[in-house]
Parts: sequence; structure tokens; C-alpha cells
Amino acid sequence: MMELFLLEHKKLWRKMSTRISVLLCFVYVVIFGSVLSFQWFSFGSSDDVTSAFGNHFDGTVMALFLAITLSSLFAGEWHDNTRSLVLTTKNGWKQIALAKIGTGLSFATEFFAIIMTGGVVSQIFFLGTAGWDMPIQTIKLIAIAPMNMLQAEIYEYAFAFLGAIGFAGVVMFLSAKTRGNVLALLCSLAVVYGPMMIAEYLPYNVQKALDFIPLVGSGADIFRTNTFCIFEKYVWSPYLLLIVPILIGVLCMPFAVKGWSRRMRT
Repeated sequence: MMELFLLEHKKLWRKMSTRISVLLCFVYVVIFGSVLSFQWFSFGSSDDVTSAFGNHFDGTVMALFLAITLSSLFAGEWHDNTRSLVLTTKNGWKQIALAKIGTGLSFATEFFAIIMTGGVVSQIFFLGTAGWDMPIQTIKLIAIAPMNMLQAEIYEYAFAFLGAIGFAGVVMFLSAKTRGNVLALLCSLAVVYGPMMIAEYLPYNVQKALDFIPLVGSGADIFRTNTFCIFEKYVWSPYLLLIVPILIGVLCMPFAVKGWSRRMRT
């Protein structure tokens, strides 16, 4: 099983779409979002009339790239017409499906680690650790969480990581249920971007419920006072935003294995 997982993992990383997605996301989040933000947009010295931002150069997108990479994990077998080959392998369809699930989870973890490491290194390089011990109420006075800024940042990274794992499960489920890479990609993007497009037209309670979809909500809820009433008990939204998205992804995984396996046999 481990050998099969390593083969699937290597196969995923060899794809040009995977390498391009990781590179573009790294450039956007780390180079543009961190280095340029600190070095130029925010902390560069001012009064540079030649700069579009008026400063000298001296101072979460992740869903899109996850969808591009993982949407072909199962659907790609139909696209590449490898169904007959899969059925004749010694490992069988179920073992291959499990290896693909493991590969998707591994990639989501590696992808997040690359982006997080770049962001953390950039932040420490430009800002250091000053302010980590300050309470989050210095940003928003009505915040109720007894956290400092370091704890808040750790929470937001945890929120992003668990959301990425949950979204990976959803994408793999959709990939297993479709026979085309393009359709799998469009469905995956619709899951995360569709709610953002229609949220403002929905009742407030429905808007809050949509935040449970992986990578749709916001880790910034720790600065807010949103709650959900569950079995007549009020639960603070940041707790649920950590738990529910990854549960959705985990629940999707066995259905992805079962659905893809059934289709490969028929």
C-alpha cells in the first residue's frame, strides 16, 4: 500500500499543472502578499512619484490552486482512458482509490506548509515578534476571545490548514463523481466561490451556515461575537469553523472511494 501511495504521490507532483499551481500560489501569497506588502506597499518610505503606490521599494486563493491540482486526481483516469489498465493491476481499484485519497491529503498538507512557511518567514523578517503578546482587543475592542496576537495567528493558520484538508476531501469526491477534468474543476470551484457570489442575497442565518463549507468562512471570526444555536446551546463560531469543514471533507472521502471504485468496476 505504501508503494502504491508513493507512486500516486510522485505522479501528482510530476504533473505540470501541479507545479504551476504551487508556483503561482507561492508567488501570489508569499512574494506578492508578504514580501511586496511589507517591503513596498505598507512600509516603504513615501513620496516616490514614480511608484504606483507612492512608496519606495525599501520597507487564502489557495482553494483555486488546490482545485486545479486535485480535481484531476480521479477524473484524470477517465480523461487519460486508463480504466482498463487500472482494472488489470495487481493492487485493484480499491487500493488505488485509497492511495489517491492519501496522495490528495499529503499534497494539501505539503502545499499548505510551503505557503505557511513562506508567509511566517516573511513576517518575522520584516516585523519580528513585536506585538505577539498584545491582546487581540487592541485590533477590535468588542472581541471576546482571551487571546494574544500570536495565539490568534496560530488559530488562523489552523483554520486554513483544516479548511484545506476539508476542501481536498470535497474536491476528491467531485473528481471521483465526474469523468472530465474540466467538469470536476468547475464543480470544485463552484463549491468555494459559489457561496461567496450569492451570500449577500441570502438570509443572514444562511450566510453564516455557508461559512462551514471548507475555505469559505474566515479565520477572522475570532475577532467577532458570532454564535450558532445547536440543541438550545450557543456555540461560538470559531470552534465550529475549525471542526465542521474538516468533518465535511472526511465524510466525503469514503464516498469518493466507493463511488470511483463502483464506476471503475462497471
